[in-house]
Amino acid sequence: MKVFRGREATCPACGRKSDTHTNAFGNAPPQPGMVAICFYCGTLLGFADDLSFRPLTRAEFDEAMADKRTKRMLIAHRDVLMKGKRFQ
Repeated sequence: MKVFRGREATCPACGRKSDTHTNAFGNAPPQPGMVAICFYCGTLLGFADDLSFRPLTRAEFDEAMADKRTKRMLIAHRDVLMKGKRFQ
């Protein structure tokens, strides 16, 4: 997993800003259309053409949730948030 610093993006769900992104499934930098998970609230998002965050379409959401890796990442993120060890 590689960390990328880039354009600041605001989560449409929680309003938190992030300028750091990681690719959990490889080393490619963020690209328009890629799926993202908000570091703070865990919402599943997409990268827009300008690399800001945007809500996923229903089809994109369904496709992302069909990938077992995405489900594992969401579960892991939820577990970290529920333990209260980060992002407070």
